[in-house]
Amino acid sequence: MKSYHVFFIKLILFLILLSSGNTWGQTPGINTNMVESMAKRELHNYRKMIQNETTITLNQEMYDVKYYSLDLEPNPTTKILTGSVEITCEVLSAFLDSIELNFWDGMTVSDIYLSETPDNPLNFSHYNDLLSINLDSTFLQGEEISVTVNYSGSPQNSGNHSFSFTSYNGKSMIWTLSEPYGARDWWPCKDIPSDKADSVDVRVTVPSELIVASNGSLRETIIQEDTTIYWWHEDYPIATYLISLAIYPYTVYYDDYLYNNDTDTMKIHFYILPDHVEHFRNSNAKLKDMIALFSQLFGEYPFIKEKYGMAEIINASGMAIEHQTCTSYQYAWDWNYTWWTEFALNHELAHQWWGNLVTCENFHHIWLNEGFATYSSIFWYEHSGGLAAANDYMMSTLHYLGEGTVFVENPTDFNEIFVWELTYQKAAWVMHMLRHTVTDSFFFDILKTYASSPLHQYGCAATEDFQAICEQVSGINLQKFFQQWIYEEYYPYYEYSWTANPESNGFKIELIIDQVQNEKVAQNASLFWMPIDVKITTGSYDTVFVVWDSLESQSFEFYLNEEPQEIAVDPDNWILKQSEEVPSGIATSPNSVPKKFTLSQNHPNPFNPTTIINYQLPMISDVELSIYNLLGQKVVTLVDERQQGAYHQVEWDASGFASGVYYYRIKAGNFIETCKMIYLK
Repeated sequence: MKSYHVFFIKLILFLILLSSGNTWGQTPGINTNMVESMAKRELHNYRKMIQNETTITLNQEMYDVKYYSLDLEPNPTTKILTGSVEITCEVLSAFLDSIELNFWDGMTVSDIYLSETPDNPLNFSHYNDLLSINLDSTFLQGEEISVTVNYSGSPQNSGNHSFSFTSYNGKSMIWTLSEPYGARDWWPCKDIPSDKADSVDVRVTVPSELIVASNGSLRETIIQEDTTIYWWHEDYPIATYLISLAIYPYTVYYDDYLYNNDTDTMKIHFYILPDHVEHFRNSNAKLKDMIALFSQLFGEYPFIKEKYGMAEIINASGMAIEHQTCTSYQYAWDWNYTWWTEFALNHELAHQWWGNLVTCENFHHIWLNEGFATYSSIFWYEHSGGLAAANDYMMSTLHYLGEGTVFVENPTDFNEIFVWELTYQKAAWVMHMLRHTVTDSFFFDILKTYASSPLHQYGCAATEDFQAICEQVSGINLQKFFQQWIYEEYYPYYEYSWTANPESNGFKIELIIDQVQNEKVAQNASLFWMPIDVKITTGSYDTVFVVWDSLESQSFEFYLNEEPQEIAVDPDNWILKQSEEVPSGIATSPNSVPKKFTLSQNHPNPFNPTTIINYQLPMISDVELSIYNLLGQKVVTLVDERQQGAYHQVEWDASGFASGVYYYRIKAGNFIETCKMIYLK
């Protein structure tokens, strides 16, 4: 911790000195540009240190990878992978006499040499999953080094099974899924997302009945007596975790994405299990329309000179991953779960922009990949089903009210990186709230500016980089927004009340909004700074005001020419929140009587195995609250009794029920309401 403080003090001193530019100009021997460069370097170092980036070594900071060439021969019978990897890098430090690569200890390295001198093997050590190579001479800043590593072994399967020898219908299947740190399980590399190789070649030798799908363009297929060599070339910068293999006797077919006013064509490749082709042909046909929509919103598909592909794999966890230009995707996870199919199609496609074109600098900031891609599904649902479908998706699938930060505090733990509730659900809500905060016109300008930024396009970014672009485009200071939603926990809980009094030719309305999350959510929950839509309904019209709320208790005044009948706070659910109307002038308590019948969205949602359902009764009522499956069959009744007018809460434990979509329905007098929820084991 002391080193953090030293860097911070140095940084502040540099910035103070820089702010008095005239003083520097009067001092002999001082170069202002040099000092500014030093200050930026100190800022960069400080940012890296406070983020506890433990996956990169000091040696790896001293070089930049330019190129990888992988020559691989996976044997499905012995389950042994034999490989040769050439790494070309540029020296960033004053000099370099060794190179450290990430590589699992369980693989055996046979020899290493400078690529131009294969007869002169280099000394190396291999332990703690780090391959340290001693170069035979010292290389200076700006020089390029190319080393070749020959190895073999049975790769381990960390995280999501980074390299797998499997089978389907009695035929061999081989696939990789390396995010976040699985590339090092099966090939030596500098395995961090912030150092992308400018290009990659992948050559794979397999038994002749197998087909290999990988990144980029297929340069050559060499048919030999019993084997075939597939040579794939990725000509765009790519992170190590996105380099992939999907190998099986696939049925391969194609579709066309037309662009540049329909004058040019990019092929869409489908590598499908033969018995699944017809089942998914209709859903796959939507993909070209998804590419067109996202290209319109974000900028043209970023790997347009190559392809987009979908390669089907079978894995136990039902995962999909956005491998650059060739997503690996388990179609057959659940034949009846069509939501997964369409969600995965547009989610993984969106990753080609958010994750592949612009990659998170490190996995502290994985929300820049996953939150963006998850929220991009909203644009498809808006396009295909309208705003109602998009809002239903947000509330039923992505609504998360709970603890934890979107910022990943420990990026060395796979399970902390990929937390559905935070990295996907809440992160998508951050994008939803940002959209409403800056308005649609600025929001989509932000996305296009971010995707095309020379600093980040085909490179990397951290949260602060994205925030800077948001502020640049919108002109709004968003420090509070990003601080509260990315680095802090929980959400606002609004209690509101209002009064309306005649005044001159209309009515004066006073609205009081209290943030009570410190009492009702968690004692350490902070206050939130947010724009809130206030919808006021009169006898003849509705009107919407926007108020900026940031205090524990805040009062707002409005003037209308008609008496209001109802006021709703954030009626379209732009904010990740809880809210309730309380009687004017009466302190909120569990015994307060609501003004109307309400059935709230369950939380959390999706859930496993318990969830909470809240509802409000303004009077004594006979209440039935029941759960139904997708076939409309009642599976359980939670409430069946007469209840007082009050705020009510009930918990459902779904242990013993099948995962999937359920509906819950309340009947209280003449009030009937139904909501959807998702149970995911």
